[in-house]
Amino acid sequence: YYIVLKRGEIYQLDIETGDKSKIIDYSDKVSILGEGGMLSIAFSNLTEDFLLSYVDKSGNLTFELNKYSTNPTDIISKEILLSMKNASRVHFAGNVIWSEYFNDYIVGVGDFKGNSDSPRLNPDPQDLSNPLGKILLLRSTVRYSEDIPIVSDEESEQLSNILALGLRNPWKFFEVNDSLYIFDVGLYDFEELNVLKYENLPGNFGWPYFEGIKRSKDILEDTEYKIDINTFSSDKYASFEEYIEQEVLLPTVFYDHNASEATSRFAIIGGVLENVTNNLGCLATDSVLEIGGDLIFDNSSTFNLSIVFSDFLSNELFLFDLINNQLTIMPVNSIEGATSVKHFEKDKVFLTTTSGFLHIIELKN
Repeated sequence: YYIVLKRGEIYQLDIETGDKSKIIDYSDKVSILGEGGMLSIAFSNLTEDFLLSYVDKSGNLTFELNKYSTNPTDIISKEILLSMKNASRVHFAGNVIWSEYFNDYIVGVGDFKGNSDSPRLNPDPQDLSNPLGKILLLRSTVRYSEDIPIVSDEESEQLSNILALGLRNPWKFFEVNDSLYIFDVGLYDFEELNVLKYENLPGNFGWPYFEGIKRSKDILEDTEYKIDINTFSSDKYASFEEYIEQEVLLPTVFYDHNASEATSRFAIIGGVLENVTNNLGCLATDSVLEIGGDLIFDNSSTFNLSIVFSDFLSNELFLFDLINNQLTIMPVNSIEGATSVKHFEKDKVFLTTTSGFLHIIELKN
């Protein structure tokens, strides 16, 4: 397992022995102001390279490709694939995964807007000429046949490597076969788990016109609510409002911040899925198949085919049963500040927190 620390370090951890070794130290390169720091790492399944995401000293969200020989500590070269200035120092997103579907890296970019920056009026997540509020296929090298070019630096050019748009802060997401499961942080009202099937690219999840299943104009009680999308053009729809009403993909699961007097929620936290079974051409046998991720593939588990996630604030684990379309909520002590959730084995998950602890939690029926 690879453990990413905000302060700029990444450790390799042997969970059985407890042995750990530092493989990356960017503590002199990253800024930990706001939501900065080292954010994510993903390894290629085809070549000897990995992609890092971090916030540099100037406040740039940076995606850096590292090529190595033999093992990840033997770095041959480094290349910045994408770097974007974020003056607000929040909502970087920055998650990175390896896509077996595209055979390349997928990255998430936040809207770069805090709650005080009028995010509900921000057009960037709907603007096809910039990467903010989106999930992108980020080409590292040309090794697949699809004609999907890398993000262009020309602001006027419509980007064609957008997988998902209309997101606020897609902190975590994972891929299973031909679908992407996206956890998107809301504003004051709703948190979302969205599902994108790749046959529907690009998928538009509605932010800031929608939050959860509600329209911003209804939340604000403002019948004149409008966002200006300069890049919108359509032969099918007369206006952006007509387009978004028809094309928005509403969340598979959403929840309210104010659940009860005793429970407040703040930001949905997902995890990373390392799909080790696709190489075998199967998804379910009598043995444990998935080690990692939010989606449990384990016939011996009570929670087989359930997505596991948490909230940053509420000391709860959520399990969404994909087969029965059922949500289970489990109270768990002392996990406030959750940053990621990952399936460990059978009925157990890893959960990391801002306090620096990596917990192993046993799920109860």
